[in-house]
Amino acid sequence: MNPYLCIYAILKAGLKGMERGDVSHDGEIEKLPGEIYSAIEYFGKSEFIEEIMGKKSQEKYASLKSNAADRCPRSLGNKVKSCEVLYHHEVTNQLLWSDF
Repeated sequence: MNPYLCIYAILKAGLKGMERGDVSHDGEIEKLPGEIYSAIEYFGKSEFIEEIMGKKSQEKYASLKSNAADRCPRSLGNKVKSCEVLYHHEVTNQLLWSDF
């Protein structure tokens, strides 16, 4: 998570709690999701985040995080993308040419 967004969200949550007069939590405490796709889904559906960021920014941030999660080695498995092959080929060529 972006550290600035995290600090902003924590401050806004604290201020919102103070406005409502919430000093304790009597209900069941929810735990954070254990994997990134659930976290992105919760983020995208959060009314609180929509209130502090705006719907458009919330959707854009969720989309960017989803794209980053799709690049996760765990989800890629043994798939290699053609742009990665080209990139590594170019890096290798540059390394070899620097030896001459």
